[in-house]
Amino acid sequence: MLLPEEVKSFAAQSESPADEASFLPDKEFIGSWSGVVHTYLKPVPIVIEIKVSAEVLVALDGQGSIPLQQVSYQKDFPLFINAGGGPFLRGRFPGSLCTDDVIRGNPGILWLELKLRAGVLSGSLVAFSQRENPVGPLTHWVETLRN
Repeated sequence: MLLPEEVKSFAAQSESPADEASFLPDKEFIGSWSGVVHTYLKPVPIVIEIKVSAEVLVALDGQGSIPLQQVSYQKDFPLFINAGGGPFLRGRFPGSLCTDDVIRGNPGILWLELKLRAGVLSGSLVAFSQRENPVGPLTHWVETLRN
């Protein structure tokens, strides 16, 4: 559980990409990854393409690819110490999921926090509402495998 001070700190860190390490993909990350975002309604297909140039594209539910923004690869992110340490691939993109709880918070952004574990790129996809009276954030589990 995050205390109010930690929530403010997380928001500040999320808004300051200049303070985060840039994403320089290792060869183990480069390529196309396919899998699912787990929601209460159904698994939603996701494809993540990581290019040598460090561009990361995300496609949800068969929709077109969207560039991941504020991409970083941060080691030992302090708020995720229980995740076993190590580096996290992080970034955000505009979008939504097809569940009522996420839809009522639209328009929104989706935030990825992914870690490579034993050949599986997995972690969280968090839906943040951008409305004046926001809903969420709502977290969903993501699992992808290299194609």
